[in-house]
Amino acid sequence: FLENIDKVVDIDQDLVSRLEAESKTLRAYAYINLVMLYGDVPLVTTTMSVADAKEITQTSANEIWSFISTELGEAAADLPAVQTEKGRVTKGVALGLKARAALYAGNYSEARDAAAAVMALGVHQIHDSYAELFDYAGESSSEIMFARQYARDLDAHDIFNFYTANSLYTKQCQVIPTKELVDAYLMQSTGLPIDETGSGFDPFDPYNDRDPRLSHTIYVNGDILPNGEVLNTLPGSGTGDDIISPSENSTQTGWYFKKYVSDTDYLTPWNCGVNLIYLRYAEVLLTYAEASIELGGASIDQSVLDAINELRTRSDVNMPLVTITDQAELRELVRRERKVELAIEGHRLFDIRRWQIGEDVIPGTIKGMTYEDPASPGTLVTAELTGYIKEFNPAKHYLWPIPFNELELNDNLTQNPGY
Repeated sequence: FLENIDKVVDIDQDLVSRLEAESKTLRAYAYINLVMLYGDVPLVTTTMSVADAKEITQTSANEIWSFISTELGEAAADLPAVQTEKGRVTKGVALGLKARAALYAGNYSEARDAAAAVMALGVHQIHDSYAELFDYAGESSSEIMFARQYARDLDAHDIFNFYTANSLYTKQCQVIPTKELVDAYLMQSTGLPIDETGSGFDPFDPYNDRDPRLSHTIYVNGDILPNGEVLNTLPGSGTGDDIISPSENSTQTGWYFKKYVSDTDYLTPWNCGVNLIYLRYAEVLLTYAEASIELGGASIDQSVLDAINELRTRSDVNMPLVTITDQAELRELVRRERKVELAIEGHRLFDIRRWQIGEDVIPGTIKGMTYEDPASPGTLVTAELTGYIKEFNPAKHYLWPIPFNELELNDNLTQNPGY
């Protein structure tokens, strides 16, 4: 497109500039993901022949980060703040992705400035209901900056099936939450982690007084499922969700995902039209906060606390305001905030990689809910998948391997370390 749009005659040049900027934004978005997955990758800016493709070499990740920054900066200049046609990228999207890329690359001043530029547009704001953002009711929210547009019957997906409780549709669920995520949600009244003294956490009533984003993201015992039934994953419950059920797609941790699961899709779980989000204003605010925290000193000011607190003061979240200004404490807080605010939106893998915490958070068995043993009242049991142990080698696993087929086709490509 970029090579041929100028061949079109009698076309409005403002339109050409906008479409070129949209194309550059989409290409930069793709490269953000490629670099975070593979590290050094070929940087392709012109159409290649088969012969070219067999000879191209990898470009360093640092060079690609610079390319992304330049492309998105130039694109933002030619993009409108608001698009008439829903789903197209805007100035805020280009700047928001620039902020994301700079944060991933460790360029904190650039990340902070790009995020601040989005905030200064005055176009986007935090939606008052966290739950609505991931259902049809929230699709027109200005918080959702960039999303894949879907429509029932026309261009649908089956995310309901993907996350569905086994008691609703058997042998369909593909992904379930783990204890690591569920435990990350703070106590609502105290704002403290559940394992901290004085938090108020009751292991016999584990979901009471928790950050409401937990209940908006995950189905826990006692929740009402889309068919009106109560979720019961306790062993011996007799439901299709029994945690010790032999069904291969029943939850083995005791939980199911709720985010993006709309009750209105229950009767046609393969025909879902909820838009899937690529960029939210909430992420921009967290990027601004994290970049400022990493810069430290005078960069940690009230605007940082305000950015975090905007997320916490939604009417259906209402978490305690953040008031601390210590850099180390704020760093831990904003990392947890990203984990719970952006859960299952495609950020966690890249956060683990850029923070270099894989060896701390990945190895070990997968654990699930802690519950009172029905056969032994007063005894707590924690579900654990002992037959599968996760491993992480920091010398290898911070990048994916270059696909074997690509190496076979091009001798100039180099495999990532350890593969």
